[in-house]
Amino acid sequence: MCRDRFGVKIDVNVTARRLVTTHGRVTALATDQGDYRADNYVVALGIQSAALARTAGMALPVYPAKGYSLTVTSQIPMRHPPSVVSTRRRWWPGRGSAIPCGCRRQRSFAGYDRGFGRGDFDNIFAVARELFPEQADWDSARMRSCMRPMTPDGPPIIGGAKKHANLYFTPGMATWGGPCRCGSSKAMADIIEGRAPAIDTSAFTVRRWRK
Repeated sequence: MCRDRFGVKIDVNVTARRLVTTHGRVTALATDQGDYRADNYVVALGIQSAALARTAGMALPVYPAKGYSLTVTSQIPMRHPPSVVSTRRRWWPGRGSAIPCGCRRQRSFAGYDRGFGRGDFDNIFAVARELFPEQADWDSARMRSCMRPMTPDGPPIIGGAKKHANLYFTPGMATWGGPCRCGSSKAMADIIEGRAPAIDTSAFTVRRWRK
């Protein structure tokens, strides 16, 4: 829709290397495929946002927290896919026969290491078997880890950089990237265009974390 209706150009497999700044403005994004030039620049790179921000002389408090999830194929036809919230875990309904199981509270801080072992999923498997013992062959579940961008005080960063007039940020949403992406994008568009966002964004301003 962005491409066809609004003429947005989408480039994939491009590595951002650094932001080029001059006199309080970003003048280019240097990449492995040449420089990109624009009127405004939005950094929305998840856990890599802090690294790119540093090239513009900014310390962005976004850190990777390793999360764990698994997906299993249901062996029983589901008229209503399971959507169960417990005090220990949250379960998201799947599509068709796939049941994705996410871990809301289990996370670890290990830098940018994405490795994992079977033991990291013990709690998820325990709850899965308790809630849906006959639903699937849990031993065949596909496991994965991910890097969730988090800030030390919780709220994501949504707003402009005081140091550079045309630089903006939207990282740090941790596990809430899915439900928050549309609202944060709308708020960011309003900020760039000089309009007042529909919500108060003062809690999400760019900030430097101090211990």
